[in-house]
Amino acid sequence: MNNANLGDPSSTNPELDLIKASRWGVFYTLPARLLSYLAAIAITAYLFVFPASIASSANDVNHLLLTLLLLGTSAGFIHGSGFVPQLLIFRILFSPLFAWPALLFGIIYLVI
Repeated sequence: MNNANLGDPSSTNPELDLIKASRWGVFYTLPARLLSYLAAIAITAYLFVFPASIASSANDVNHLLLTLLLLGTSAGFIHGSGFVPQLLIFRILFSPLFAWPALLFGIIYLVI
């Protein structure tokens, strides 16, 4: 495998075409990425400032909810930075199609 073209954005390598952000259209525009990034920052800051909102004690943590919130914020930070993973499973997991519902659920849960 020739790795000489990996740094060249004008390469015609079909493997690199899969990870071009322009392929995803409106999901990778600046406003969409900014929305993901700001929502991830808001949830992260809220959990740092008010940890009791997710658990009343160290033994009373809703692990499913916390896992969803952490995956949502991770996906929000990754999408917000504009990074597009090469592997399909990570591209789906860290896409706005997963991040936005998880972030929205987290914001609704923490506010209500």
